[in-house]
Amino acid sequence: NREIRTIRRVVIDPQFRSVGLAWRMVHHTLPVVGVRYVDASAAMGSVNPFFTKAGMRHYPPSPTPANERILAAFRATGFDTEMITSVPRLERHMASLDAKVGDWLLGEVRKFNLRFQQIGRPPESWSLNRVLQRIASTAATLPDYFVWERETAGEEAK
Repeated sequence: NREIRTIRRVVIDPQFRSVGLAWRMVHHTLPVVGVRYVDASAAMGSVNPFFTKAGMRHYPPSPTPANERILAAFRATGFDTEMITSVPRLERHMASLDAKVGDWLLGEVRKFNLRFQQIGRPPESWSLNRVLQRIASTAATLPDYFVWERETAGEEAK
């Protein structure tokens, strides 16, 4: 991929944040990189849209079917999925459910965990706390994706 580069990190010292330095740095760097495409991903891309302001096209995250399924399962049992990143809240919620609903949700949690299972490790060997940590860190925290494309000579004339 000779025609693409990736921005891995944009780090701004706290004393210089909120003055537009990040988007200016990216904006002025993109044209001098010397490739047709530059991409980046950012966990907080929608919250702090400096890549968009710098001229990159924003592609919002798309949850995987597994993420959608586990979020729907927690919602179906009355859990506020805005709090999905809190492992203690997930644990308290699961403990508060009656046996039938709790068993169903535990089955959904196990299905979600199957995609993380190590080969040769039986599904019974997982720790519920560890799986809830995985859910908290992956189910609702997908990065935003950004792409910048250099204009070609023909496009510049338009």
